[in-house]
Amino acid sequence: MAAKQSKADALPDYLVRDGETIAITFDGAGPKIDGTAVKTITMREPTVGDQLAVEGKSAMRAEVAMFANLCDLDPETVSSLSMKHYGRLQEAYGSFLA
Repeated sequence: MAAKQSKADALPDYLVRDGETIAITFDGAGPKIDGTAVKTITMREPTVGDQLAVEGKSAMRAEVAMFANLCDLDPETVSSLSMKHYGRLQEAYGSFLA
């Protein structure tokens, strides 16, 4: 019998887990990637190697580099996101660690 998912474990509607990835959906004008507005970014589950790759960077630079790597984006693209859009990446990342 499968365990029930608690309300605390439930993801918001804009985060959809599919195995080892999470699709992050944006409302309205989504972030621009290479000049094109996108509605969805996919983040893969982080590995220990991903954590080692950002070791030694400041906390913020490490997080930006981590998200860029996990979403297959340039760090400059992640840095240009609005805080609202960046917050959704943070939520997705946090759900992998919970």
